[in-house]
This record gives sequence, C-alpha cells and structure tokens, in this order.
Amino acid sequence: MLVFGNAPLAVAQNNLPALPTLPEMPSLPPIPSLPAMPELFAPDTLIVKFAENSSTEIKNQTNSQLGGRFFKDLPELDLQIIKVPFGQMEVYMQAYNQNPNVLYAEPDYVATAYGISNDPSLPSQWGLYKIDAAEAGGQSAWDITYGSASVKIAVLDTGIEESHPDLAGKIVGRANFSASASNSDFLVMAPHVAGI
Repeated sequence: MLVFGNAPLAVAQNNLPALPTLPEMPSLPPIPSLPAMPELFAPDTLIVKFAENSSTEIKNQTNSQLGGRFFKDLPELDLQIIKVPFGQMEVYMQAYNQNPNVLYAEPDYVATAYGISNDPSLPSQWGLYKIDAAEAGGQSAWDITYGSASVKIAVLDTGIEESHPDLAGKIVGRANFSASASNSDFLVMAPHVAGI
C-alpha cells in the first residue's frame, strides 16, 4: 500500500499498465580519437645519461663508436648533449639506449609554458608586457591547477636568496650554470623571477 498525503492508495502490481517498449537504438559508430599531438624535440640532439661513474674516456669511446658528436656536458645533472645527423635522432637514440654504457638517451624536448598567472600584481610586471608574455590570451595556469607539493619547478636566473619567504625550506637542489663561485644572488633577482 502506498500513502500519498493522508489518503491511502492501494496498488496491485498486476493493475499497472505495461511500459511501452522503446525502439531499439541504432548502434553509433565509435567516436574517433583525436590524433596525438606530436611531441616537439630537436631533430638533431639527444640528451644522454651514461652509466654511473663512467669515465670521460668511456663516454668519448661510446660517442665515437655510435657516431654521436659530443656537444656539451651538463655535469650538475650528469648528462651529455649529443648532436646526431639531422632527422636521424630516433635511430641514434635506439643505438644509445642499447649500449651498456648508457642508462638512457632521450630527445631534447621543447618545453612549453601553459599559461600565465591571474595574480592581481601581474600588471606590475612590466617586463612580461614588454615581451608580450602577459598578453598571450591563453588560459591562466591558475585555471588549470593551484599546484601540488609533488610538482617540481626550476628557476633559472642569477641565483637565489634562500631566506626569501617564498623559497625558504623549499629548495631541493642547486646547480650553478654560470662561471660565478656560488649559487647565492647578490642581486636578489631570482625570488622576483620565481614570483612571476
């Protein structure tokens, strides 16, 4: 028995009218997937990580044997940038990855910025407007995420002020890519850059 308001309503299952049968829906074709966006990378460059404690001699022999031309060392990351014939990067990458002296070889990917800040102080960053970076019209990074402790970022500038409130206790690594003797920033510019 069902009760609606104060009045009881008796309903027997066999007194209910049968529901109409819906016509069978034609099957739809599968939704085509969007083509994958090609990953952009330098067509003549590899980033190579050699086996731990590989000597310079071993690295040079491996490059010579595989036909790659040493371009630059990145000692802070224990990587080498290797130049290969234009358009044959994938063939060389496979050869490097099969070599026992190499931990991995990968393309030199192009990095892309995804958006700009919606920070109300953004208009004060005149430099971004000077280079048209603040008027890109793209989606703001804040529209995508507010961040995560698992996301690592890098700031490449003249150095850092480790005691700056935005950076204190958050620095996980240091690398000096310049000829200066320290990572410290006597100009105190990196916190400004990190804040952008």
